[in-house]
Amino acid sequence: MNMIKQYNFVLTYENDGVYLSIERNESNRMMTEGDLLTMLKDKDVQDVDFSAVNEVLQSGLGSIKCIAPYQEEKFKDDDLDVFAAPNKMEAKMIIIKGEDKGKRLSVDEVVKRLGDEYKIVSGIDTDMIGEMIDCGLYDEERVIAVGKPAVDGIPGEVTYHFETNFNKVGAEVGGRIDFKQLSLFANVSKGSVIASKTDPVPGIDGYDIYGKELKAKEGKEAKFLYGKNVFMSQNGDTLLAAIDGKADVVGNKVVVSKVYVINGNVDMSVGNIDFAGDIVINGNVMSGFEVKAGGSIDIYGIVEDAKIIAQENIRIAGGFLGNGKGSLEAGGSVFCKSVENGIINAGISIEADVVMHSNIYCNGTIKVCGEKSRVIGGNMCSSKEIILNNVGNIKGTDTNLKIGLPDDVFQRISDIEEEKKKLDMLLKELNRRKNDMLSSTEIDVNQKVKIMNSLLSTQKSLEKNAEEREKLDDIIESAKKGRIQIRGRGNNGVNIFFNNAVKRIELTVDFTTFVFKDGEIHEYPCS
Repeated sequence: MNMIKQYNFVLTYENDGVYLSIERNESNRMMTEGDLLTMLKDKDVQDVDFSAVNEVLQSGLGSIKCIAPYQEEKFKDDDLDVFAAPNKMEAKMIIIKGEDKGKRLSVDEVVKRLGDEYKIVSGIDTDMIGEMIDCGLYDEERVIAVGKPAVDGIPGEVTYHFETNFNKVGAEVGGRIDFKQLSLFANVSKGSVIASKTDPVPGIDGYDIYGKELKAKEGKEAKFLYGKNVFMSQNGDTLLAAIDGKADVVGNKVVVSKVYVINGNVDMSVGNIDFAGDIVINGNVMSGFEVKAGGSIDIYGIVEDAKIIAQENIRIAGGFLGNGKGSLEAGGSVFCKSVENGIINAGISIEADVVMHSNIYCNGTIKVCGEKSRVIGGNMCSSKEIILNNVGNIKGTDTNLKIGLPDDVFQRISDIEEEKKKLDMLLKELNRRKNDMLSSTEIDVNQKVKIMNSLLSTQKSLEKNAEEREKLDDIIESAKKGRIQIRGRGNNGVNIFFNNAVKRIELTVDFTTFVFKDGEIHEYPCS
């Protein structure tokens, strides 16, 4: 087989000018007129007579003609091309080989061109550039500039010097919670350190390859949040107990409470209990009784159809047998081994091992997900998330799971706004009266004390009003991002609600997360 012969343009530099000829070559690529123009440009041929060039093209193979006056031949130098990453944190370079007699690049020349042509001035790797040049790494990409990412500061941390991990009611054994291994509260003594904090680590600023400074986020200082019977050290880095009592964390606040201990059952021999601090019951709470605490309530036995109310947490080692009438109400969290025919309302979280035919509401997370945990029947509602293992049963018992808001939340927001208006007006009036009193030549001491006390009381009421409004706003935001997660099996009869939207499980689902998006309930595999 004869090889197909193509044409090639050749420039010859003579004493009387530059000549162009067309010759055969063995290449599979045919040079075009465009290639010729590129060659003339690359060789920087001056004063080209394009009419002579055209004559050569017209004459074809074997023709030769002077197309430019005498001049020194210029050889194509090595060149470079640079590609910057979109994030401006990295640049790669290719060295494009010139002619053998052309000029090689130098490191200084490359660095200058990076700045002048590509505006790359920071993080340049001159060692890599030198290696590419010295080793003749043509047409190979190499990273020659790297920015320095900003390193955000590390926030300070609060360390608690007592057990706070009460979101697990007991030690977990083989996927189950062992409620016998309980230590429901932490005793602390007056003056003991119950929390300390570390200083934040400063951030380190960075830069991109264009020299732009990248500011790091500074580590925030840890703040102590503390409540009753707790005080801060003079240097501000520790919290100490003001009394002997029980330490706890409620809504991120450290508190120490007085403890009322009952070594037995709450029955006719004890009666109803209403205590300002924490209550510990080393027995059962019998049917029909009421236990109320200004702090937390810890019960080592069972609770029958009684009423348990705590401003903070409720922890029950045994079961809660509500009989449709008993209720648990906590401003903080509720932890209980099992719940049957009970009513629970909690402000922060609810965790149990088994829930049967009960009505449960929580502003935060509801979690029933031990290895053999199950939820059957009843209604379960959270404004944030519900995380369960097995839900419903093969009989198709109706079990309702809902992400939604309390019915009265918007009414309460309206009431808070109205209260704020009245308090603002009262504060304005009290300040006016204070100023009038101070400008008067005669000051009634009793009147002054009365006004100042009213001012302080009104300001505290406004602060409390703002805190409650902030909590309600957080609940509304959580509900928008709420989810229901079934980590085991969801059976027929389970109904999924997101406010007014509903999805019924007709067969079964496994390892499924439900979220509300674009007006519909969507299902995704559990992550």
